[in-house]
Formats: sequence, C-alpha cells, structure tokens
Amino acid sequence: MSGLLVGVDGGGSKTAYALCDLSGVILARFEGDTTNYNQVGFDGVTTAVSEALAALRQTAGLAADASVDGAVLGLGGVGEVSAEMGPLLQAVKTALGTTPHRLVNDSEVGWAGALALAPGINIIAGTGSLAFGVNANSETARAGGWAWAIGDEGSAHWLARRILNIFTRQSDGRLPRTALYHCLRERLKVTEDVDVRFLPMQAPRKKVAALATILPLAEALGDETPAELYREAAEELALTVRGIRSQISFDDPVDVSATGGVFRLSPLIRQTFIAALPRYGARYAAPQVAPVEGALLMAARDFSPAALESIRYRLLADHPFEPQSIEKVSVNAA
Repeated sequence: MSGLLVGVDGGGSKTAYALCDLSGVILARFEGDTTNYNQVGFDGVTTAVSEALAALRQTAGLAADASVDGAVLGLGGVGEVSAEMGPLLQAVKTALGTTPHRLVNDSEVGWAGALALAPGINIIAGTGSLAFGVNANSETARAGGWAWAIGDEGSAHWLARRILNIFTRQSDGRLPRTALYHCLRERLKVTEDVDVRFLPMQAPRKKVAALATILPLAEALGDETPAELYREAAEELALTVRGIRSQISFDDPVDVSATGGVFRLSPLIRQTFIAALPRYGARYAAPQVAPVEGALLMAARDFSPAALESIRYRLLADHPFEPQSIEKVSVNAA
C-alpha cells in the first residue's frame, strides 16, 4: 500500500502519532511518552519513534516494511541548541530509514493544526510555552520558550514554580495560608514543608508541571490565588504575540490561536488571554485541528502537495479540535 503520511506531535509529557492516506482518512493513532531529547536522550528518540511507527503499521494492518510517502515530526527542543541538531537529525533518520521526512519544533505543528496552514500565530502552553507565527510571505518567527530555568512564562511548569513559591511564603508565615497550601501538601504527601525546596531541580519536568492542576482544586475551595495566577499566565502568553510581531509583519488584525493544557485549566485564562489580544493588533481564532493533524497537513504540503486540499478538507471535517474539560486536563505539550 502506498500513499501514506505520518504526523508526529511531541510535547514535554507525551507524543501523539497519526498515520493517514492521501484522502485524509486516519488509519492509525498511537500515543507514547515524551520525545524531547533533553529528557530521553538521542537514543531514546530513536527508540520511541521506531516503536511508534511499528505500532502505527500494526494497527493499520500494514506490513512491517510498508513504505510511507512522507513524515513530519514536531518535537520539543528542535532548533533550540544548534550544536545538538546534528545528533537529533541522525536519531530521527535512524528511526525512519529511507522515509522522506522533515523535523521541526513542536510549536510549528501546533501552528499548522490550529491555523490549518494559514498565516497567523499559535501559542502553545503545556508543560512549557512557546509562540510560533507564519505571515503571508511565509516568514516565520518564535517567541518565548526559553526553557524552564529562565523562561516558559505562562506554562504549566511556570505555574508550578509560582505555586511552590507561594507555598513557601505561606509555610513560613510571610503570607496567610490558603487552600492552595493544603492542596499542595496533599498532592505531594510531604511530611515537612522544606522537602519541596529542590523539587524543580530534582523531579522530572512533567511531574513538576503537573502541579498546575491543583489550581482548579484550590479555586473550588474558595482560594483567590489561582485566579491571580491565571490572569498573570494569560497576560504573559498574550505578550508573546508582541514578540512575534516585532520580528515579522502581519496585516491587522492577525489571527492568534491557542493550544495546550494550560488554556484548559480555567475559563478565566482563556477569557483574559482573548481580551488582551487587541492590544497587540490580534484577534482570537479557534484551533482548527489538533497539532498531530497539523503535522499531517505539513506532510501533505511537503511530500504530497496534490493531495493537500483533499486532506485538509477531510481532516477539518472529521477531526475538529475539541478542548478537553477541566476534569480531563493534561499539561503536556511544548
């Protein structure tokens, strides 16, 4: 069987894979662990991608050596350290063999899905955060995403660090204790508050980021701290639009979409974010399809352009982006 495309969306906590034919029918999906080489190493990338491709072929009922016309992989960390791109490219090539492919940052497939390849900006806020934009001249720019130690403002990891900071101040009496303090103690099962001191440096990145999901719990108990953090995160994420627009030109207003688990934590984040956009000459555009479908659109554009419009039509009709509820929130991505 020929005429197959593969899309990959690799965030900070998990990786989504999809296989489709040239009419846009999804033949198989697979979800695995993060493929960010900073977390799993280059050999880990090779292993994860190889196993996922084998699972896709098996699910679709294809032979183990069934050829794929093209693949686009959007992985976290791509393009962020130039000296590490060579080993990463080789790790992906080892996994894909002779399959034509393109490796991009996961923010790019996020844009491709959210805007369906149209000019605009997508902001992804999951484990980390990053904005990616493409204008009508196909010029691209990124803003944010400077890694957890100094950046990733508005991300789940950033929110978790803000929570931990507030927790420590509440612990030693600099601030009055609120529901957030008790929710964090319960989540971490700490016996001594001092045990959280080095958590961001010692625990896995996705485990730290997952602490952001205590905010809805504290809010439900009447704590006003989550609302303050929601507004702060939303303003930081909206500011990345200014960063993109300072690098490349757009007509006013530019379409801006938003994806990632942080935007599902609370309606207040989305409302504050959308309300801030006009200050930066932007308007909100609802995501069209999920990032993994965005990777499939890019694969069609790059490797099977004659099929692009039919694939785009099918994907947008069959797989509209549907944000999860707060109860099902996940903080992956980026």
